[in-house]
Amino acid sequence: ETVKVSKRTGDIITLKELVEEVGTDACRYFFLARSADAHMDFDMELATKESQDNPVYYLQYAHARLAGILRNATENAHRELATRFDFRGIEASFEYKEKTVVMKAEAEFQLQQMESMFRTACSKRNLDTSFIDMKPFDANGKTYRQTIAFKEGIEQPIAKKIVKIIKDAKIKVQTAIQGEELRVTGKKRDDLQQAMALVKSSDLGQPFQFKNFRD
Repeated sequence: ETVKVSKRTGDIITLKELVEEVGTDACRYFFLARSADAHMDFDMELATKESQDNPVYYLQYAHARLAGILRNATENAHRELATRFDFRGIEASFEYKEKTVVMKAEAEFQLQQMESMFRTACSKRNLDTSFIDMKPFDANGKTYRQTIAFKEGIEQPIAKKIVKIIKDAKIKVQTAIQGEELRVTGKKRDDLQQAMALVKSSDLGQPFQFKNFRD
């Protein structure tokens, strides 16, 4: 396809080249942070900077830190099994595996007890357990297995609920669903803070992270 470009002198960088230079995470973040019809100056130096000035690097660090905390919570929950009288002689285990935790036991009620143990281990590390997503268990002979997943981003149904909550509250802000994020803009700081407080106080079944708050 032929595309007309400006007659000004400059270099053309394809999206593929940009992804290779800064990575998929940085590209996804910076493009989703702007609406499709808005002008954007892509700061490649910022996108590759390894400091808290780069929001992508900060999020990657936070993700790695959270994974470490979850792994530690899993290991502690597994060690607790050895001290529980009701699990003595029972083949049961916790295993941190590919961003999930896999529980194995010999009965469904034991999986329920283990879920409680894991939630307690997370709470002791100041993790909001509402981000836990329990998957259905399956049984194979005497082995019962259940996976604990973790909610990431904002799913479309939840995002639509947030938009409706803010709209019904008649707060003077604009909302836009952008992938797994929800962008909220307003002319006044007080309006944005009011929207944030409203979302925090609403029972939506998961915790939320607020970022890029600026005037």
